Amino acid sequence: VIGELYMSLGFFGIAIGGWLYGRFAALINGLLTQSAGLGVVVIYSIGVMALFSGMRSMLELVLVSYVIVAWVVLSRLFRTQFQ
Repeated sequence: VIGELYMSLGFFGIAIGGWLYGRFAALINGLLTQSAGLGVVVIYSIGVMALFSGMRSMLELVLVSYVIVAWVVLSRLFRTQFQ
């Protein structure tokens, strides 16, 4: 990831990318500490997996994060459908 960030924007890209990875990690950690339930644990687990696999390539971070988006969309769809 550091190489991809450097090729994109140089040292400024590395700083911005590191900050974004940190914000994503803080967001995932905040989800687990603020809420309880099976859905939150699933989203936390997928988020941590995305961060670890995303350390190899930014593409992996994006692809694994699609699972979180799908989980949120499906949970909202089923929540509104069954209420």
